[in-house]
Amino acid sequence: MTETPELLRLAQRLTRPVLDATTVVRRERRRSVDERESFETFGRRVRRLTPDASDPSLEPLSGRLLPGVSGVRSGPTLAAVRTSYTETVMAVPHYREEYDDTLEESLTVEFGREVAEAVVAGDTLSTELQDALLTAAALARTERDQFVERIDAEDASLAAVVDGVRRLVVDLGTLDDTPLPDRSFDELRALDREVASLERQCDRLVTDRQASIRSAAPASTDPSLQAYLYQHESTRYPVLTCLADLGEVLTQARRRVQRQLTVTA
Repeated sequence: MTETPELLRLAQRLTRPVLDATTVVRRERRRSVDERESFETFGRRVRRLTPDASDPSLEPLSGRLLPGVSGVRSGPTLAAVRTSYTETVMAVPHYREEYDDTLEESLTVEFGREVAEAVVAGDTLSTELQDALLTAAALARTERDQFVERIDAEDASLAAVVDGVRRLVVDLGTLDDTPLPDRSFDELRALDREVASLERQCDRLVTDRQASIRSAAPASTDPSLQAYLYQHESTRYPVLTCLADLGEVLTQARRRVQRQLTVTA
């Protein structure tokens, strides 16, 4: 059946929260990919640097995580690290809008306080510090990869909801091809069963969505993906809002059928 303008408007109204959520999800995916690539580029640039292994003031990592930064002789390599970081990680298009951190603040968040202090206050790149930077950059890249996977799963879940809602709206429109007063009692009973079937399909969409959320749930100490993604949206539960509205449309349709059954009986 061809979707009429009325059906299109209904489908658009119902799916608007999910379509808005899809826009958010795809923006976050683009940003995560940009960040992943920035850490990869930063790691490559740090790997090309030649660390200073001759500085006698460097302590083994068994004493401190990183060597002290005082008393080291001047060298260009940590300036190169700082420049590389600002030109990669801090240069992603959304950096100012999303973070707007200083160099030290960003390094502390991503690599830890000791690494941040060593990079910001030091002059010479040691082998230990280079290894710490490469390990932290690889971890940051992996975290973005994992987040992109979760984002992709959320995107697929949203797309499934939109398709399901649109299909149910079309099916409901198909059932509405004959005015209720023009139907026989048996036809009304059959229509009631068909609308009830649409209600059950809507319930299955809710169940599928809940299963998708559970499968994507992070560690209990982390905020949920949905809470993070939709914290600034008009609703923090776009899919549930959409399906609740669809459920109400179906419930009202069935009530109209049942009222007509009462009149026709």
